[in-house]
Amino acid sequence: MNRDIKVLISVIAVLILFVALAIDINLQRRDSIPASSKILGLVVTVTEDSWKDELEKSIEDAAAQYDMAVMPLLAERNQNAQIDALRALIAYQADVIVFSPLVENGWDKVLSEAKRAGIPIIAVDKAVRSGRGGITSSYVGYDYYSAAVKAAEVMLENISGDKTIVELCGTTGAYPVREITRGFRETLEKDGRYKINYSVCGECMRSKGKEIVKGLLRNDYSIDILISHNDAMTLGAIDAIEQEGKVPGEDIKIYAFGGAEEVVSLVKEGKIECLVQCDPDLGDTVMEAAAGLIKSGAESEDAFRLIKTKLITKEVFAQ
Repeated sequence: MNRDIKVLISVIAVLILFVALAIDINLQRRDSIPASSKILGLVVTVTEDSWKDELEKSIEDAAAQYDMAVMPLLAERNQNAQIDALRALIAYQADVIVFSPLVENGWDKVLSEAKRAGIPIIAVDKAVRSGRGGITSSYVGYDYYSAAVKAAEVMLENISGDKTIVELCGTTGAYPVREITRGFRETLEKDGRYKINYSVCGECMRSKGKEIVKGLLRNDYSIDILISHNDAMTLGAIDAIEQEGKVPGEDIKIYAFGGAEEVVSLVKEGKIECLVQCDPDLGDTVMEAAAGLIKSGAESEDAFRLIKTKLITKEVFAQ
């Protein structure tokens, strides 16, 4: 056998062993969980977003109030890694599984496996779209479309003249991206004065948000209005705007979605014009849904909980 092929096979074998050991070490915690406790499997996806950290902490804190043990499992930021994590938690017979799907589609097979195992799955913040077999998951999150319509209406009330509008989208194929984009575009089309001139995917990452905005500004691309789909990209964009010698909130008006403490403080400072605050404190609602699904057993219907968003403008803090 070719020496390079042998080396490649060895490397792959080591990687597989490493992943298997990581999953096993994480899931062996079950041995220390009291038999009376229900187990909530939590897929923790790698992120640069403090909002997600606050969300996961909220779920873990609320679980203790429901006498439910949390079994977290770290997954890289791709759909295959999330599916692997879901399957691992199904194999270890968690009583309920919570995750935030990176994209809407492509979950049919693993959701079918969970259904056969009698394990309910709750999608949090990002929803799963029903596949061919009609299989979906429960959802606890936000009505991003309505929130986007309200934010777009506020924007239209506050701008006039020629404006260049740039949109920083989250992950392509994700539920919030589709709904936020739809809400803004339909509202702008109805008004007829403006359109989104440039839309680019920032993958919900601070580093990407910074890179994109810095690249546009350095290439003399005019930005009057910036729409950002999450906290991480908003923070990255503000980093870039300030590093390029411009003033966020003055030279470039920012309309953002998210709402972790750091970003709310930037509204107070006037750097963000308008923030659709999606409160990450969803723990109690998630646990309420989880407890109901476990109690109902295999015949339970999917839970659907829409959480209200709050519109915060810098004028509110100026009063």
